[in-house]
Amino acid sequence: MSFSSVSFFVFMIAVFLIYWGIPHKFKYMLLICANIAFYGSFGVKFIPVLLVEVIIAFVLAIAIENKKAEKKQTKLLICIGIILTVLPLLFFKYLNFAIYTVDKVLSKITVPVNDHTLKIIAPIGISFYTFELLSYIIDVYSGKTKAEKNILRLFVFASFFPNITSGPIERANSFLKQLDMEKEFNYDRSVSGLRLVMLGMVKKICGADVLKQYADVVFSNVYGYRGPIFIIAIILYTFEIYLDFSGYTDMARGFARMLGFELTENFKSPYLSASVSEFWRRWHISLSQWLRDYIYIPLGGSRCSKIRKYINLMATFLVSGIWHGASFTFIVWGLLHGIYQCISDFVSNIVKNKANASKYNTDMQNNTQIRSDNSPLKWLKIAVTFVLVSYAWMFFRANSLTDAKYITMNMFSGDNFYGQMLQMGFLNVASYVGVILIIAITIAYDIYNEKLSICGTNIIEKFSQLKFIVRWAIYIILGVLIVVLRSHVGAGAEFIYFKF
Repeated sequence: MSFSSVSFFVFMIAVFLIYWGIPHKFKYMLLICANIAFYGSFGVKFIPVLLVEVIIAFVLAIAIENKKAEKKQTKLLICIGIILTVLPLLFFKYLNFAIYTVDKVLSKITVPVNDHTLKIIAPIGISFYTFELLSYIIDVYSGKTKAEKNILRLFVFASFFPNITSGPIERANSFLKQLDMEKEFNYDRSVSGLRLVMLGMVKKICGADVLKQYADVVFSNVYGYRGPIFIIAIILYTFEIYLDFSGYTDMARGFARMLGFELTENFKSPYLSASVSEFWRRWHISLSQWLRDYIYIPLGGSRCSKIRKYINLMATFLVSGIWHGASFTFIVWGLLHGIYQCISDFVSNIVKNKANASKYNTDMQNNTQIRSDNSPLKWLKIAVTFVLVSYAWMFFRANSLTDAKYITMNMFSGDNFYGQMLQMGFLNVASYVGVILIIAITIAYDIYNEKLSICGTNIIEKFSQLKFIVRWAIYIILGVLIVVLRSHVGAGAEFIYFKF
């Protein structure tokens, strides 16, 4: 059941009505049934893997808490817990990649090999709920949260249907506290959730799915193109993945809010970032924070030598790349962002040491940098960051490193640009106007939302202040647009992060 399918909305309406019609003590039982029904719709065979992961986390967290006085045993248990929790992810998602890599290496040294890959289908959302359960076990070990004594409640956390397939990656302590809270139906909160859902659908169906039809044509046959057409395809994919993933997150947060839960805000105008490090504080925030807390800081973070810090950064972004997918393209994408971070840190240190040449007003106590909101330097940095991030997205989208190499070598040389644009799908003025409008509206939306965030509000809250007739006029227009475009463009287009 995709979030944009009719069957899901029927399911959500039923869950919503029953949820607010039963006593609080039965609500988490309903959520268990809803979670199983939703997850089972992708394949009943995936449920046992999820159950095993939850049982492992449940048993080991209690054992770790009970053995806290005995350090050696506790360390052994946390190691066992991490290995057992990660093992299913490694098996389902990376075994074939490992076998394929070994076969490739052997073939390079003229050792005859046959195809040894297995027919393994990774369970939907395994990357997300594995990280959630990993953080839970580690937090129990570090004393940040208490071990959950009710396995059903832990199952609700790991399988919560709004975010199990594509995040946000929640922390057990925050979620279980919300599960404990006795909730009463709140009309304004439910309407706010519905508005988030509509916003997400507009981003997905009216934005991402429209851009997808053009970008896919190029990336599925890169050898049929040469020249700046690749730059256009990369830019379209850059906005496609943002609208697709942030659209999913908006819908997930909206559905959760309708049930009285607040999920992590995963995006904060990432393409307005003035550096790659800032980009990662705005993009897929729940993953960025997870990697910071459970990979980067345990490795030593920045409280070490510069060389060690850069090794820690590269290792963290290598994990980020591997987490996204079992392919060398994802590994290169992650390492590229690691290189960006290291270079950025190195350059910023040089700039800090030359106070007279610096354009920053540095607050040494908080180690923060204050920029003029509308300075030309700021917008130049945003443009440079956008170019770097967009180029990295090319590796993320490319079908292979060979494709990525071809694109890199040929994006600035070629002819017959207009003919290739026609081949890409730009057959009339309307197609050009539609794509330009989507990108322009996305940029304008983020700039406006950025300004509102400074005032402590957002577009959803601002929208509620419009007159009744204006709100409903917008609802109707967007509703018609969603239905029409889904029928002609977005039908069957799955969310990008479902495969992760």
